[in-house]
Amino acid sequence: MSVEKRKEIARKGGKAAHIKGVAYVLTSADRSKGGTKSSGNFKYRPEAAKEAGRKGGKVSKRKKFLYKDSVSFMT
Repeated sequence: MSVEKRKEIARKGGKAAHIKGVAYVLTSADRSKGGTKSSGNFKYRPEAAKEAGRKGGKVSKRKKFLYKDSVSFMT
C-alpha cells in the first residue's frame, strides 16, 4: 500500500474518532508529564544531566588528546 493511501486511511479514521467522541485528547497534565520524560529535558533529572556532562567531557578530552598527537606527528 502506498504512503499516500495509508495517510488517507489514517486521516479518515482520526476524523471519525473525533466525530464519534472516542478520540483521545491530551490534557495539560499529560503534556507536562511528557515534557518531564523528554530525553533532552534535564530540569527534573539533575543526575542525568551530570552523567551526560561527564560523558561529553570524556569525549572532548579524548578528541583533544588524539588531535594533539596527530599535530605533533605532522611537524
